Amino acid sequence: MQENITVQDNKSKEDLQYISKFSEYLKRGATSKVLYLVKELLTHITQVCVECESDRIRCMLRPMCGKSRPYLSIRLELGYRIEELPQFCLQQHLNYFRNFLKGKVKGSVFKDVKITISQLLMLLDDIKPLSIYIPPIDQSEEIFKIILNIVKKIIPEAEIYHGNIHSYISVFGSLIHIDLKSGMVNLNPSDEPLTSPDELKTLVEIYSKIYNIKVEIIEEMYGFWYLDFFVKKLEPGKALEKEEMDTLRVFRKKLEEYSNYATFSIIEDELHCIVDIPTPGKNDVSRMLTPGVIHAFFKIIADYTRISKEESGENN
Repeated sequence: MQENITVQDNKSKEDLQYISKFSEYLKRGATSKVLYLVKELLTHITQVCVECESDRIRCMLRPMCGKSRPYLSIRLELGYRIEELPQFCLQQHLNYFRNFLKGKVKGSVFKDVKITISQLLMLLDDIKPLSIYIPPIDQSEEIFKIILNIVKKIIPEAEIYHGNIHSYISVFGSLIHIDLKSGMVNLNPSDEPLTSPDELKTLVEIYSKIYNIKVEIIEEMYGFWYLDFFVKKLEPGKALEKEEMDTLRVFRKKLEEYSNYATFSIIEDELHCIVDIPTPGKNDVSRMLTPGVIHAFFKIIADYTRISKEESGENN
């Protein structure tokens, strides 16, 4: 059994190595081979969509490309016309997003469910027609304000985080990312790389508020970035018990699944957790900074804090 796990791990590392090299190959430019590969990929996506839609039960319950319908999202991002898209699949996709906005999605929300800003406006109007003027789509800032106002009216408990290009809506325990530049909306952003420091700062602000954890973003010389989490206050001059040190080692290993460097340090009678992160907007395929990674850091530290309080009896 252990041998099989080792083989799988080595295979994953090899695949990641080849993917990274392939990414560099694509960055060389639009050579004839790259254009050939892109054409073949788009043809493959179209063929899979046709086959998937041929069985509507399968398309509804277990789409061939994955639960969040990533092939459909790719085609939306590439600007495919509505009539060029698989219509039944598109309807299921929009229904899922509509049900989420109505609070009807129970359990885990699918990751990276993407629609266009125009489609989001359509869904919001379906839920609660407001009979308001919608400016042309190129007037993005005005449309942005309208979306945020409508969401607030439909879901008063929604938290709004307004940015120049990237804005987020925190609702029903998940996030909705609205990207003005691309014209896309992403429900439960997880695996898409962060494109700028501003996007990182906004996400850190959001999760800091959700988990009630203070954190500082540190950018050192030569482009090294870190997140410095405040974990808890310690008694002055008192060393950590062996049991707590063992627990910290366990949680450090969990953090290292998402970071090249993670450590717990005592700084002026405070326990801090410091993790290294890739520079936002300059991601390598083999190591990307994503919302899922940021969320994982907060969740792991929140789990440690909860366990630490239970062991010390603070929750009693």
